[in-house]
Amino acid sequence: MNEKINITKSDGATISADIICFLENIKTGKRYAYYTLNETVGAGPSSTVKIYVSKIAQNNPALDTAITEEEWGILKGYMSDALKGNTNPDIKYISLKELASPTSISEKAIAMPTSYDYINKQRGIYAQSIASSEESSEGSAASITPAPEPTVVEETPEPTVAPVAEPAAPVAEPTPAPVQEPVPAPDPITTPAEAPTPVETPVTPPIEEPADNNASNNTGSSATLTPINIEEIEQKYAEMIDTINKLKTQELEAAKRYNATIELSAMHNEQHANYVQNEQSKEVMPNVEQAPIAPTPEPTPVVETPSPEPTPVIPTTPVTDANLETNWFDMPAS
Repeated sequence: MNEKINITKSDGATISADIICFLENIKTGKRYAYYTLNETVGAGPSSTVKIYVSKIAQNNPALDTAITEEEWGILKGYMSDALKGNTNPDIKYISLKELASPTSISEKAIAMPTSYDYINKQRGIYAQSIASSEESSEGSAASITPAPEPTVVEETPEPTVAPVAEPAAPVAEPTPAPVQEPVPAPDPITTPAEAPTPVETPVTPPIEEPADNNASNNTGSSATLTPINIEEIEQKYAEMIDTINKLKTQELEAAKRYNATIELSAMHNEQHANYVQNEQSKEVMPNVEQAPIAPTPEPTPVVETPSPEPTPVIPTTPVTDANLETNWFDMPAS
């Protein structure tokens, strides 16, 4: 699998990237796209390739946030699992059909040794996971058959019992029989049909669905979203940049002091050597005048040079859990 897809970055620019995998954090519901632009630094076994991790917009203010340092550590942990061949139960791989034309909210980048072959390993795990998901979905659809409709049983009415006529009374001779009121014929006796015994159907308890934290966003309930304070975030970001600049300044000052210490130590050693040499000359030739000591040259000013980017150390031994991430280093995403 080596598919290209257009990604719109947070600054509005659109790039064509080689997708490595598309996944979702099951616990947070946030989605990420791992991709590369095939940017290689160096040559041979010591070369590195730049990997990007982009958080995909989901049109949800609770999910569309910048990648934090804690979150970035978790995302790098997914790379570590892929290199070790471990299955992470906290992630779900998603088909590229759902990615469409994504928009990046935030992204990070990392330089990884090409000798790790991370891109091919991760793509293999991703393709296998997507294929397994599609096969299980097709199997579930095939196993579902429509339930047969219940057969309607027509109830046969019970036969009606005809009324039994009473025998006529004997006629008395010759005395006339008293006039009697006509006896009404008895109502026909009918046997009521027995009501069918209802079949008890086991009641299935309702399945309690897990509470959806985003229900208020989808159903328009009364939950209120807290607005994001952009000014506060910008202030914290400015403070972080200021702290980094101060650390750089302190590092330069420390380098200056270190260089000055080395030069002073060299000067001291030279003066001590000259002193010992002069003392030895006095003992050997006491009548010879001592030559004047040349003045000590001024220390060379320290020239500030920018710190070079760290060069990854490519392991000569197989990758293990102990040295797996020692050869990674973060890079600017832009």
